[in-house]
Amino acid sequence: KNRAPDKVLKKGFVILRNWHPDRNACLSKDVTSLVRIIMEVYSRYPSNIDLHGQACGALWRLSTINADVKTSIRKSGGLEHVVKLLDINATDDFLPTTACGALCSLLSIDKNRCSKIMSNHIETLAAVLTQGCYTSKPKEWALRALYNYS
Repeated sequence: KNRAPDKVLKKGFVILRNWHPDRNACLSKDVTSLVRIIMEVYSRYPSNIDLHGQACGALWRLSTINADVKTSIRKSGGLEHVVKLLDINATDDFLPTTACGALCSLLSIDKNRCSKIMSNHIETLAAVLTQGCYTSKPKEWALRALYNYS
């Protein structure tokens, strides 16, 4: 069955998001390639906010494997990518929740390097807290990310 590439990517991201922890070893082997694919989605499908939310969810899940994977994600540009996605004006809570969750996880290690990246983007997290269109879920994860940043 032929599917649109964005639908295939979305399904792949959903699978990554729901990946069972017992299988982490095979995921952690090629994190850089996975992050590159996730980041490429933005340039190919700039207006597909749901797909970006799934991509952030996949990054969030990958970042929970271990500290080495978090470092690989950060070195591959994943942290900056998530912040860029937060700047998108999402009309629902999914993208900001998964993006803030990914940031929360990624900011939990190597605070010095993360601080350099985040110093110019702290307003982005603050905006999630102050925008009235979001429910408590993205705000909770934005607060957790800010806590890990501090």
